[in-house]
Amino acid sequence: MSLTCPWGVNGLDKYRFEAYAKLLRLRNGGQIEEASNFSEVLDEEIESHELCDGFSVNANGILLFDEKKLKRAFLDRLSELTANEKGGHHVSSSLMLEWPDRVDILVAQNNGFKKGGATLRILEIIASSLRNIATLGSLDAATVSIKQNLWSSLVRWYRPRINSYMNQVKKTLDENIVPIRGQVETSASNDCAPSLLSRLEELSALIDTATHSPTQDGLEKVVKSAHVVMFLHQEHDFDGIAGKSANTRSLRDALGFLGKLRTCFNTLIRSAERLPGFQNLRILPVVDSPTGAAKPKRADQRNAWSLKKTLESLDLDLNDRTADCLVTAGSKRSPWTKNKLLVRFDKLKTSASEVHAEVRVILAATKHDCSGATIFKYVGCSKRSCFLCYRLVQNLGSYTTRGCHGKLYHLWTVPETPWLAREERSKLIQALKNVENTMKESIRGEKVAGLIHAPESTIGGSSVATIRPQFGRSPYMQSLVSEYLSSQRQWSRSSADEEDFTSPE
Repeated sequence: MSLTCPWGVNGLDKYRFEAYAKLLRLRNGGQIEEASNFSEVLDEEIESHELCDGFSVNANGILLFDEKKLKRAFLDRLSELTANEKGGHHVSSSLMLEWPDRVDILVAQNNGFKKGGATLRILEIIASSLRNIATLGSLDAATVSIKQNLWSSLVRWYRPRINSYMNQVKKTLDENIVPIRGQVETSASNDCAPSLLSRLEELSALIDTATHSPTQDGLEKVVKSAHVVMFLHQEHDFDGIAGKSANTRSLRDALGFLGKLRTCFNTLIRSAERLPGFQNLRILPVVDSPTGAAKPKRADQRNAWSLKKTLESLDLDLNDRTADCLVTAGSKRSPWTKNKLLVRFDKLKTSASEVHAEVRVILAATKHDCSGATIFKYVGCSKRSCFLCYRLVQNLGSYTTRGCHGKLYHLWTVPETPWLAREERSKLIQALKNVENTMKESIRGEKVAGLIHAPESTIGGSSVATIRPQFGRSPYMQSLVSEYLSSQRQWSRSSADEEDFTSPE
């Protein structure tokens, strides 16, 4: 086995791969396709209607949730919590490994985790809290205290993002709400507007207080208030106070990000109460793989492909026409020339290679003891995946993620993997070859003009299918729900003792 595996094995050339990535990076700032999302809107709309009728008790209502959807929501929300600061270095991913009686969650970050760091501590707090909630049940008196302590810990941990989101909400409110307040008060065209407006003004006051005299309680109130606004009001409710549709989107996005922490918290709690195996949950940070960025070796710089060699491999000539066709892509900007392309291509010489979180967490699973486990084929992410990660996870075991923002980063790479067994190595090499072929098709294919740079982060939000059915305030129904969930957990434990589970193929 080559020590540089997967690179240099079976015709997979690291420098050719990087050259194609550099060429695509120059096109439209790296935005080479439209953004896409993992969407289940129709299911959510149907279930939202069923679950919001709090006075219509359905005997099967307890079963009205999609377990796979809840698992996906959990992985995305956990990844978002891990990335408590903005910036590419903090992007995080997670993967779920399931046994009949326990669950392991692998968590990776673009720049890796520092042993003994704050991130590892918050992940252990989350894991221990969810284990206790899953074991005790929702009606146990101790559970209330556990939930509150977890919530307080998350607010302290997420404070850098909360501060940033508060500033954005305040700015958006000042730009869109204050100038038209008088118009809204005198208009009767939107019955929801006065109620929504009063809630937004209350939120604005809470933000002012939390900004000038920050306290733990103040931050908690701000996040909860933003979450309530987003939960109670639909997009059309904002039209009467925000005017233009663009203003509505910017306001709702800002509110969604500010209230997202409460959504994350609720999803974690629902997962602990509903998903099997969480009484033995482990959250395991990936700390033993290569760092997220590594300085290039001299051999890498010496062997890097030139633009001429790159184009020759694609049967393309190095001239002004090729440069314009490859990069300008029909935009209104001034056309690219051969010399401009040469200069810009050389400037993209690799200064550091980066192993993205999605790649790290999947490779970590190949080193993990998965005997008897099933790998849930969804990679949770703190934001939408880049073009190369999205294609790789699709080709490497048919994984999916929350979506792709359509951008390509030329510093992307896969680390050396000398530990891989022959079959796993072959799968990785073939997956990388498929990704390379996709890049070649994008370079040679018809160019898409006018691609808008898509945001990488999305509000996400818990799947509606994870929302706990509200059967009024009936203690009997609440007790019934709790007993059902408890029996499901007990069934999972007993099944583990009776059945012989083997590793998936």
